[in-house]
Amino acid sequence: MDQQREKLWPGEAWLMLAVVFVAASLGAARFVHIDADPPRRGVAWDGGAFMGDEGMWYKNAIWQVTRGRWCPEGAYNPIVVTPVMPVTAVAVWQATGGVSRPGIRAVTAGMVLVAILALGLAVKARGGRWTAVFVVLLLSSSCTLFAYSRLALMDAPASALMAVAWALTLGWRGGRPGYATVAAAVLATLAVLTKSTMLMAVPALLVASTLAPDTGGRRWRGPVVMTLIGGVLLALYGVVILTFHRQELTTFLEFNVARAGAGLGAASYGTLKLLPAAGQWLFALWAICLPVALWRMRRHAAFPWVISGLLWMILIGAAVIWKGNLVPRYMVPMIWPMAMIVAVVLGDLFSVKRRQASGLLALGLVLMFAVNGAVWMSREIRSADFTYRDMGREVRKDVDARGGPDEVALVGGWPAGGVGLVSGVPVVGYRTSGVDFESILNRERLAFYVTWGDDDFLGEHQRQAIAARYRRGDPIKYPVLATHDLVNKSIRLTPLLPRQAARE
Repeated sequence: MDQQREKLWPGEAWLMLAVVFVAASLGAARFVHIDADPPRRGVAWDGGAFMGDEGMWYKNAIWQVTRGRWCPEGAYNPIVVTPVMPVTAVAVWQATGGVSRPGIRAVTAGMVLVAILALGLAVKARGGRWTAVFVVLLLSSSCTLFAYSRLALMDAPASALMAVAWALTLGWRGGRPGYATVAAAVLATLAVLTKSTMLMAVPALLVASTLAPDTGGRRWRGPVVMTLIGGVLLALYGVVILTFHRQELTTFLEFNVARAGAGLGAASYGTLKLLPAAGQWLFALWAICLPVALWRMRRHAAFPWVISGLLWMILIGAAVIWKGNLVPRYMVPMIWPMAMIVAVVLGDLFSVKRRQASGLLALGLVLMFAVNGAVWMSREIRSADFTYRDMGREVRKDVDARGGPDEVALVGGWPAGGVGLVSGVPVVGYRTSGVDFESILNRERLAFYVTWGDDDFLGEHQRQAIAARYRRGDPIKYPVLATHDLVNKSIRLTPLLPRQAARE
């Protein structure tokens, strides 16, 4: 990427080196105890993200690694719209010897770090070196981004892919080369196929492309090329899914589209509450810096970052509101443009007025934010719990005693997903219709019935189908997340013993 060489003022190199070292340390910290339970405090959290959703999105990958097929016929199959990370997980797990939650979590953390570095390099061309340093430091020390980049969820990797596409679109002072446009389009498509919500960020990327001409000075070519490439790739993928996986797509849409648009008023209010909770001090800085950027920096070289970043936030917010299922992790994609807008304003202020009070204030605000994040991260790493990891090891021993994950499966609603991922055992039951569920039970051997307290998150027809084929043994209780206020129940695994009728 083209970068303008600027003369360093005395002592700047050492200060910049110190700040970069802090940012690098904070980035590397997310790999420490990456198999730990979620933080006890300090970030907006929802139990479902950790207890079930990690496993739900990777259930197909677990089936592929253990059984050689993506899922039982008729089962709920989220891979039809989110293929990128499950396919990545299969590649990683097959290369490393089996299902590993730390392995795919590390991939997510690595993707986030690459995106942070890419944005830092890109914004230097359109904002200056201190804007670049500030955005890297703000993103590295964001408690919310730190916490969710250590989980095997879709929000962090999807937004990281879009952030790299954003960097490739705007990170050129002398005009964007053609290969960067193509790469940005491909990465944006992968982001959409990682989490469909990121489709709403695509218009922001196209606007950014319009604001940053290509090497020929043409503003229209970038958006047109990106739209064509992304459209063709998505269309080809759609043809494959409709040809070979139409039923799985129908099942997925039945469960996910039906609730869209419901409760828009409550969802709008909830989003306004969640954004400050997820952004924390970064949100406060953003709320101060945004009007300054819109008022004072309209002719600044970094202004395209501000406009496209603001549009990104508005469109993702609209998608969250329309979806109606308000959970804190949906705010993760907001962190990237939020940090960028803050960095553009404070970085420019420090570069221009570093010897004045306002410039020193800008540096001080960023450093205080980083120190707050560093203190919180170090505390959470030192006091990390591993209740889910330990449970997974015990579950795997019991499953191995009954034939192993290539012979038996777990059954249950969304809590079973987390148990399956941490133990490496396939799961059935989640969001599966009655007829398909009975067909699966006739083909698969079940080992344990997974509940969260007394809640199994299954339908009555599913419970009856299980009861007709299995009798229950004495439940085994695992007091996971015992130190967390948000969860007051234990995970229970009840052994399932085949009835005589099921064996005949």
